[in-house]
Amino acid sequence: MFRDAVSWLYYCGRLQLGACTYPQGYVRDTLRRLNADVLDEALYRLRRNENEALSNTLVYTAKVIFSTIVEMGSEALLDPVLNQVKRRLAT
Repeated sequence: MFRDAVSWLYYCGRLQLGACTYPQGYVRDTLRRLNADVLDEALYRLRRNENEALSNTLVYTAKVIFSTIVEMGSEALLDPVLNQVKRRLAT
């Protein structure tokens, strides 16, 4: 299912999550950050969601993967320890 979901993300013309619409180029650039940690977290989130009846599991899985990539990237940007280490390495 993950392989199909990632393929769907790669080839979709645009991705809509709530009020946001992401163009294909942005989605493809975001997919470059896909790794095993992202997939593990996405699987955890999918398993945790037992309440929602899904009409299209492929698209739902794709959106969970994409949002996980974005959220994990945001956490890294906001991590003060990681940012401090990066600043020290840059100088």
